[in-house]
Amino acid sequence: MAIEYPNVPELSKAHALAAARRRFFLTLLVVCCGRNCPLQRTCTMMSHDFVPLSLSSATRVELEFESCRFVVRAWNNSRLELEPDATHFGFVQNEHANLSGPHKHFSLATGMYFTQPDAGLVYGTGHGLVVSQFGYRGFFHVGGPVESRGRLRYIDGCSDSLLISPIVQGEACLNFLHFPPHTAQTPHTHPSFRVGLIHRGRGVCRTTEATTPLFAGMAFVIPADGLHSFHTDESSLDVIAFHPDSDFGPTHDDHPMINRTIISGATASRSSAISSTDTSLALPYSRSGDPSEMS
Repeated sequence: MAIEYPNVPELSKAHALAAARRRFFLTLLVVCCGRNCPLQRTCTMMSHDFVPLSLSSATRVELEFESCRFVVRAWNNSRLELEPDATHFGFVQNEHANLSGPHKHFSLATGMYFTQPDAGLVYGTGHGLVVSQFGYRGFFHVGGPVESRGRLRYIDGCSDSLLISPIVQGEACLNFLHFPPHTAQTPHTHPSFRVGLIHRGRGVCRTTEATTPLFAGMAFVIPADGLHSFHTDESSLDVIAFHPDSDFGPTHDDHPMINRTIISGATASRSSAISSTDTSLALPYSRSGDPSEMS
C-alpha cells in the first residue's frame, strides 16, 4: 500500500525567512558529516528542514542553543573519547558497546542508552550516536533496552517514552518515539533543534522541499522551526530524539519530595518560611557546576 501524504500548509512569511536564515548553517552541517559519508549525495539534495547523517566515525556536527554548545558524533566499530567538560547523551544502535569512565565500566547492548558526565570512552564492535552538551553537568545514567513502543500518548497515534528526564525544568532530555504502521503525521515544528536516530523500522520524512527515506542506523538533525512530518507504510518506525531543552521537569518549589512533605496538613511547597535558601542551588548546573564541589 502506497503512503498517502497529507497536504502541507504553505509556509508563512516568518517561517520562510527563518528557513532562509538556516541555509548557510545547514550547508556547514553537511560538510561536517565527512567526505566519505554514504549519504553525501542525499545530503546535497536534502531539505533544509531535515539533515540526514551517517553513523560514521567521521561524523561531527556542531550545534548551538541559547549560548550552549552541542556536538553530535558517532562511533562505528571504533573508539570515541568523551571530553571532561561536558555531559554526553548516547545510544547504542546495534551490536555491543563499552562505556568507561572514572572508577566505572559498563557493558551496553543494542537499544541501551546512557548519560556520562565528564571524561569517558565509548568503544565496541557496533555503532551508535552521542550528543555532547558542553558546560553542563548531568547525572550518570544507564538504561534500556528501549521497549517496543512508548508509554505516553503522542500525536497521530504515535507514542513516546522519556528515557532521560531533565534534572531541572528547562534542561535537556532524551526521548523514544514509536510510529505505528500507516502513520501520516501532521506537519509540525519544534522551538529548538532535534537530533535523532532511526533505531528500527523504516518510513519517510516529508518537508516542504523534499521527501527523505528513513531507515535503521540513519541519524538526522532537524533545525529549530523546521516544518516536517514522519510517515510509515507497512513498517513501524522507532526513533531516538535528543532535545536540548524542555518545558517539563522539577523546580525548587515543585518536586515530589517537597510536594509530599506535609506539615500541619499542608504541603511544604507552600511554606516559604522553612524553604531552603542554599544559593548554590539557585543557578542551573550548566552555569554553576557540581554544588558538592563548591566551597
